Amino acid sequence: MSFSVVAANYNKEHFLESFFESFIGISEHIEYELIFIDDGSIDRSIQIAESYKTQLPLKIISLEKNQGPATARNIGIREATHSTIIFCDTDIAFKPSVLLEGYKLFLDNNYDVLTFNLDILPLTKTTMGRVYLLEEWENLEVEKTQSGPHRYFTTTLSIVKREWFNMVGPFDESFKGADIEDLLLGFKSSRETRFWFSKELTFRHAYPSNSLVLKKAFTRAFQLGQLSIKDMAENPILDNSFRKLCYFISCLWILCLILVLTSLMSIKIFIYLTVAEIFIHYKAYLLGIRNYGLFFSFGLFFGRLIYVLSASTGFVLGKVYPKKAV
Repeated sequence: MSFSVVAANYNKEHFLESFFESFIGISEHIEYELIFIDDGSIDRSIQIAESYKTQLPLKIISLEKNQGPATARNIGIREATHSTIIFCDTDIAFKPSVLLEGYKLFLDNNYDVLTFNLDILPLTKTTMGRVYLLEEWENLEVEKTQSGPHRYFTTTLSIVKREWFNMVGPFDESFKGADIEDLLLGFKSSRETRFWFSKELTFRHAYPSNSLVLKKAFTRAFQLGQLSIKDMAENPILDNSFRKLCYFISCLWILCLILVLTSLMSIKIFIYLTVAEIFIHYKAYLLGIRNYGLFFSFGLFFGRLIYVLSASTGFVLGKVYPKKAV
């Protein structure tokens, strides 16, 4: 029993200590290697990684210039020596027991892919980061996806069989800035692939700034909009009627706000849309109040709308400038 961890990094010095600390003690239970690919960072990432070489089975690969996470992960997978691969970002943290439990679940059930779940509490307290997490949580609730089969693959924290990756990979290195190359592997895999999403096994993710979250929301939606995805029914990320309705109402709310502020529309219609927006997402607002307090729920309301506007604009522009089919 052994595995290789492939972690691509770019300028994540503020989160690397909590990331590396997540692996302390794992080698007492299992043999593994941690392959850290630094993708041309200009901060102290390399120095911090070097400081953990005596505590972890760490192999550091330093790229001279930034080439994107897809390239870094492809390099990492070529260096990996074990048949089980764990992909993870370097701005996350988790309990070592969570990784070991996930690995045991993966082996016991002979899965091809096992994906971990985001904790509702992020490592950083940016408003848009928490909005993003609540969006993810709400999508799972809407789709009634608890722990179970799901054609969703993310490199944030997932375990895969190397033979599965060799069959559907490598990562497409033409996508940069939003990391959708991992989603594409899930889209390309066959229906017989044994995917499993574990809601119980969670990790915490960091979002360093509001602007970065919005930029990623726009870029990811733009790149997804460029693609013509086969087997849409198998991809709930893109084909969800309720989610489309939610996005439509949110965009309509923003348009009405502009019209109200310019005195071109009655405020009554705006109030109706506001009530509809809150009613549709009431579970997310309740969860936000429970975890972050009443004051945050006001920020969540406007943050959601800004997030949706960014993602919707990106998706529409992606459709205007299509790229290729998957």
